[in-house]
Amino acid sequence: MATYVKEFGKQWDERVPRGAISWLINRLHVGVSDDAIEKNIRERIANSPQASEYTASLIEQSVAYAIECHHQNQATYRAVNGGSFIRELMKSAPNGLK
Repeated sequence: MATYVKEFGKQWDERVPRGAISWLINRLHVGVSDDAIEKNIRERIANSPQASEYTASLIEQSVAYAIECHHQNQATYRAVNGGSFIRELMKSAPNGLK
């Protein structure tokens, strides 16, 4: 029976290599397409020494997790460049940032 962890408001099989995927995705440009992310993750799994340990379900969850990480990075990028991040920071700072 699989054990699950919760992240990004979703449940993931604990065997999804979340740390490795997050590390990889955090080093990619936010403009990379979801299709390119999916292809990258599938190729890495297929060429890994642990490839035989991946079930179809685990591969799908790993791809979904990678895309979710990528979308989180894109949202952060938009918040920072759109100014909402700075506005929130200014509201939360002691005595405001003026």
